[in-house]
Amino acid sequence: MLHKDEIFSGTTSSGVYSQNTQALVSCLCKLILITATTATRTFDFKVIDSGNRIIFHREGITGVYLSSSDEKFGEFPMRDINTMRIENADDDEAFSGKLSLLEVS
Repeated sequence: MLHKDEIFSGTTSSGVYSQNTQALVSCLCKLILITATTATRTFDFKVIDSGNRIIFHREGITGVYLSSSDEKFGEFPMRDINTMRIENADDDEAFSGKLSLLEVS
């Protein structure tokens, strides 16, 4: 099994930023890390699959989201091209993040 990371960074415009993953084969998302430049910045985060279905969603994140600190987080499958989307940031802000994926057969 192969571990790989989808890394993204960008700045929200009108409180929104999105970036697509590369085309994925069968993967499990094992970890999500998202960091705003400002520790007090509030935002929402979604992962949307190629069928336009929301497969992960958290609202009201402040500053940093780390899935290993989220007791409600569960691994979820990903394949094809997915969109990582930051929404409702209360100001334009630089963000960076990582999805750690495990390729499964």
